[in-house]
Amino acid sequence: MNTRTPTTFMNENRDLFKVAFDNHQAGRLGEAEGLYRSVLRVDPAHTDALHLLGVVAHQSGRHQLAVELIQQAIAINGNNHLYHSNLGASQLAMGRLSDSILSCRRAVELAPHYVAAQFNLARAYQATGETATAEAGYRRTLQVDPRHAESRLNLGNLLFDRGEIQAAIEEFRASVQCNPNFAYAHYNLGNALLEIGQTDEAIVCLQTTIQLKPDYAEAYNNLGNAYRSRDQLDEALTSFTTACRLNPQHAIAHNNRGSVLQSQGCLAEAFAAYTSSQQIAPADAATHSNALVAANYLAEQSLQELFQRHRAWAEQHAMDCPPRQFRNVADPERRLRIGYASPDFRTHPVASFFLPLLQQHDRTAVEVTCYSNFPRPDRMTAQIEAGADRWRDVRRWSDEQMVQAVVADEIDILVDLAGHTAHNRLQVFAQKPAPVQVSFLGYPNTTGLSTIDYRITDGITDPAGEARSHSETLIPLPGPFCCYAPPKFDVEVCSLPADRKGYVTFGSLHNLAKLNPHVVETWSAVLHRVPQSRLLIARSTLSRSSAARLSAEFVENGIASGRIDFRQLSTTEGGYLRVYDEIDVILDAFPWSGHTTTCEALWMGVPVLTLRGNRHAGRMGASLLTHIGLHEWIAESREDYVSHAARLAAEVASLRRLRGSLRDQLLTSPVCDARRYATNIEEAYRTMWRQWCPAETSFVIDTCEQILR
Repeated sequence: MNTRTPTTFMNENRDLFKVAFDNHQAGRLGEAEGLYRSVLRVDPAHTDALHLLGVVAHQSGRHQLAVELIQQAIAINGNNHLYHSNLGASQLAMGRLSDSILSCRRAVELAPHYVAAQFNLARAYQATGETATAEAGYRRTLQVDPRHAESRLNLGNLLFDRGEIQAAIEEFRASVQCNPNFAYAHYNLGNALLEIGQTDEAIVCLQTTIQLKPDYAEAYNNLGNAYRSRDQLDEALTSFTTACRLNPQHAIAHNNRGSVLQSQGCLAEAFAAYTSSQQIAPADAATHSNALVAANYLAEQSLQELFQRHRAWAEQHAMDCPPRQFRNVADPERRLRIGYASPDFRTHPVASFFLPLLQQHDRTAVEVTCYSNFPRPDRMTAQIEAGADRWRDVRRWSDEQMVQAVVADEIDILVDLAGHTAHNRLQVFAQKPAPVQVSFLGYPNTTGLSTIDYRITDGITDPAGEARSHSETLIPLPGPFCCYAPPKFDVEVCSLPADRKGYVTFGSLHNLAKLNPHVVETWSAVLHRVPQSRLLIARSTLSRSSAARLSAEFVENGIASGRIDFRQLSTTEGGYLRVYDEIDVILDAFPWSGHTTTCEALWMGVPVLTLRGNRHAGRMGASLLTHIGLHEWIAESREDYVSHAARLAAEVASLRRLRGSLRDQLLTSPVCDARRYATNIEEAYRTMWRQWCPAETSFVIDTCEQILR
């Protein structure tokens, strides 16, 4: 016979509920769930047990069950604000945003000063995209509890997303102060600091995040980004690799890892990383573009193979848009609206080649709009913005927003200056927002897009017959494909290093991805032919591991490690140019030759030996040297290259004369004639525009050179 009274049952159930609650508070969700269910078997109407069992379900990811249990509690007691607030949180987790807002509103009505309800209501509004209402909600929460770290964090996220970076940083700092152990606050503060270039403090924040949350792959990924921005590639690679280990499905981390491996010259490993990223996120156009850039470094790739790779990108990532009806006035002789789109309107080689064109544009003939896609402006950005008629900061714009802006600006000719390089907007060009679209300067190959009509080049980088490997019509200028503007700061040309040292020093400042085994083998042959010579390899991204790998490759080719000097270049303005004081001859790379480094070497009085390649990337050096008048420094084969190097290195008197004359020779050449270059570009634009206008006012383009002559 059961002698326990109802009071005894009630007391035992109360004690059982307390044990369940204590387990719940201690994070032992499984034990708590079992005990809550035991309470409900005794008392099915125990609203607190129903509610907290729902909370356990929510915490363990079973949101539908959570909603059902908490709704049962509310059906019995509808006036408990905790129930409505947590119901709203579970509905929010399920994406039932309207229901979540209603639940949270009811919680706030019942308890206006209950912080969690205000916070959940703001979160729900944020999820619906009602950011102004969400911001007001977070601010109301902070009026009730100024030390609510999560509200500070989410308010900071809203400010960050609309570009108010400094205000966001203030909120993230406040969140950290409210809760120093809040890993996500440290993480978001680090990301925001990285956005404005405060890299040292960003690294500290991200390292703190990892200390608090060692399994957080995102923190390792962004720590890698911070290290990469400082050219600390070994540390960046370690961080990205750790992110991939912690989350093998982290497509961006695999992509970033590939980018660092590419910068270190490890192309096979880079392609493997890009492949992993593409398998995880096949719709990610940026990773696919990175793989295309890397393919340009491969000597074994034919022009047609490269073309097919680029066409595959277009087929996979370009939107199939119907033809657009343009409002542009089809007057072939009117002033043209030119739009330039680039992520590199900053201290960057593309900007340095673009600025002289911008400054020399005839504003009676063209109006210039610049579409900038980079978050951290600098002095170069300011110069370009000052030189444009209109400036559009598009880095936070969607592709559709940028398309609408180009259409609204009534751009006649939209020019891509990035190709497949980082942060490009090719998916905007794929939607054809302008009547005529052009690619040039920033990428040495086709884009693969049929919606880009032309690619500007010259007759040396892309001789007749290259059109078969391009989706664009090639427009060869009558002069060089680019215009070089020497640096404004004063850096004198020093005397010939060979006179001081007693031997010739060859040099390379190339991107390490260009130093493939064929290049190392050929340079080793040069060093064998010039026995007392040395080779200096300098780059800001040169890491310990990269230097060790390259040194081993030269040793395999019979070159003692002591004959190769490695130097990590300074990134200070002008400081890196001083390395040319130690170099007699630059050995160009292939199949992707130097461009900026070639111009800088010539400016510093150092001649460049180049090998004419089989593609635009491999003929840039040949074009520059031809237009400067240094034909004898262009080799036609690897054997010819080695022979040239040996012969030219032996002519020390000739090197000495060049040292003193090259700068003036460069300055007086077409390569530095910005006015003539701008005229050639404008005439090319005019020809393109006439082609687009009605047939009675258009020309048929045979070659741009023929028309412009």
